[in-house]
Amino acid sequence: MLCEPLRIICSTESSTEREEAVKSLWEIAAQMKEEDMANKFIPFLKKLAASKHTNGLDSLRDVEEHKLVVGFSEDKSNCVRIKVANQLNELGKLVGPEDMTHLVPGYVGLLHNPKAKKSLDLNEQMSHIIPQVSFGIVKNPGHQHWLSTLDIVFVLAPVIESEFTCSTLLPVVILASKDKLLDVRLVGVEVLQSLIQGVDNPEASKNTIQPCLVELGEDPDVEVKFFKEALKRAVL
Repeated sequence: MLCEPLRIICSTESSTEREEAVKSLWEIAAQMKEEDMANKFIPFLKKLAASKHTNGLDSLRDVEEHKLVVGFSEDKSNCVRIKVANQLNELGKLVGPEDMTHLVPGYVGLLHNPKAKKSLDLNEQMSHIIPQVSFGIVKNPGHQHWLSTLDIVFVLAPVIESEFTCSTLLPVVILASKDKLLDVRLVGVEVLQSLIQGVDNPEASKNTIQPCLVELGEDPDVEVKFFKEALKRAVL
């Protein structure tokens, strides 16, 4: 019953009304069971994001797979973005690994905005996002989940501090570079190559990256070895 009114509110040009829409969406999410979140709420966000009527969310107008939260995180109103940052901390705790991948672009959009970033509990989120996704890998170590995870790492790395890169992102990428599937290893090494540019911790380089390079040198695949040499030059 609430879907249609919320869709209309999300379409308005008034930033105040869009703020209220954000607040309402998050309040609904906070009261939902995990099953309802997956089966009802997330699909509603997808449908709303894809709707041609959501004129107030320009970034979502032509891209069906983007989520409503991404549009709100990039809203033209600072007040709306700050409201999203305040509530995204809570929403992130409610969703599973699969849906977490949909929220990451929203986090990134907020991290690019200084005022909204202050409202986003970065420490809490970084300690939550990657463990959530890593848990998903344990449950579902398949090719597609790994690629989604590496995509998250690739998107997050440029906008977070080196400390979080070393403690949360780097271990995941190192693990991917050792996966039994060649495609996962290749993407893992490529992401690692971009990741180390933001690592300014000598200890992490010595204790984590250097041993990984040794193992990559023993990989039977020629492409993996090629990326290993590029990584070696970047580290030196």
